[in-house]
Amino acid sequence: MSFLPLIHELEISNLNKNIKMRRGKIHQGDTFSLSYINSLYRVPQIEYFKIDGQYRIVVMKQAFGSLEAAAYYDPNPQSGLYFNRLGKMYEIDNINVVIDSLRLRIGYTTNQVLNIWDQRIVILNIGKAGDVLLFQIKKKSLIGYCLEKMRSYL
Repeated sequence: MSFLPLIHELEISNLNKNIKMRRGKIHQGDTFSLSYINSLYRVPQIEYFKIDGQYRIVVMKQAFGSLEAAAYYDPNPQSGLYFNRLGKMYEIDNINVVIDSLRLRIGYTTNQVLNIWDQRIVILNIGKAGDVLLFQIKKKSLIGYCLEKMRSYL
């Protein structure tokens, strides 16, 4: 049993190529979002996530560029559907569903963007259309994390 603190990282893997694509340190309360064009209604859609106190991924809310797209997703959301005038989107808030991991198929026609770590990452820059990306939180010992970082500089 180790008394050293654990480091938590969000790891993004390409399942088609069996490679880890990106990794970054993640903290409780951190948020990220995925935005894309809804393939059926051709309007913007954004999914918002946060990291909870147990380092799990939580679906917080979803925003839709049209009422039809939101109603298709959930015609009667428990938390209600409201129009965000500032963002000019319909939102389903307080979803609060915990997920172990997130799988994303890279679209052929949609402009998928990941917003995380104060970066805007175009998904097609880290994979090709049709690939499946897996987002997971991984734990590492502080020593393992430091050794890995030192190896990457050598």
